[in-house]
Amino acid sequence: MGSENRRARRYAAELEVRYERASDFVREYTENVSHGGIFVRTEQPLRTGDLVKMHIMLPGEETPLVIEGSVTHSRPQPNGLPAGMGVEFIAYNAEDVDRLQAFIARIAETE
Repeated sequence: MGSENRRARRYAAELEVRYERASDFVREYTENVSHGGIFVRTEQPLRTGDLVKMHIMLPGEETPLVIEGSVTHSRPQPNGLPAGMGVEFIAYNAEDVDRLQAFIARIAETE
């Protein structure tokens, strides 16, 4: 997945994401999404290489996507862009992939 996903087109999307950090669940929001990963806005990003199980809410749906990912990079606040972390998807079920692909297709139609 690695380098192929970095080339995947990213779509601006603000989706609620919940994940565990230091034995506490946090709620953050995405900046963008692609078929291979997401960028999560957070002032306390996980470390590069950390594994994270995310619950991602799609608009109009009640059941979150449950996707495991690996933090590929983090971005500190001082550079002028929103702080956060890039997460590559590494484990998910087929139904969640279908739902994510349908969501991205809807976004792509509006751009």
